[in-house]
Amino acid sequence: MYSILLIDDHPESGEVTKSWIEQDQYIHVTLIRTILEAKENLTKYNFNLCIYHLNKMLPVDLECIHLIQDIPILFIGQVHTYTMMDKLLNLGVIAFIENNPSHDQLIWTIRNVLNGISVLPVALLKQLHHREGVMDYVVLNNKERSILECIAEGKSNKELAVIFCVSQRTVEYYLTNIFNKFEVHSRLEAVVAAKNRGMINV
Repeated sequence: MYSILLIDDHPESGEVTKSWIEQDQYIHVTLIRTILEAKENLTKYNFNLCIYHLNKMLPVDLECIHLIQDIPILFIGQVHTYTMMDKLLNLGVIAFIENNPSHDQLIWTIRNVLNGISVLPVALLKQLHHREGVMDYVVLNNKERSILECIAEGKSNKELAVIFCVSQRTVEYYLTNIFNKFEVHSRLEAVVAAKNRGMINV
């Protein structure tokens, strides 16, 4: 039995989506309206997938899901820029569907995600492919992003060691990993590269 957390702040679309998915007798859907409810459910129950379709909330709210449970997230909505897609990927989204998907499209996507397959609409893929100046995609974990934000604020390695309760040698290890991911050689270059990709907001 699969368990899915569906976050949808539109009552009618949420109920329709829930009924579509639960036509599969091996899937149970918990429908909620807000991120606050999501936090409550995520701390009490285990889910195989989260479907996020909120019209009034900001995608950054997804971070709470990713922090509480390491589960795949299916995002339903409009994604128009590489920067937005990059942020969503960093928040745990692995599949995207445009608004108002058909029943078949929704079920097909859910089955793929439950089998560990990422889904990206062709239109978005083409847009990203033809976009001028698209940078190589870099994946940072939460600690690496936090370190880059601290560096952007002017923190030294010694200060980073205190903040993250590690040795300076460990900080240097983290920095080396970050430099390798961005293919840069300095703290400043790493911060600039992260900012250019919309990965930090400092």
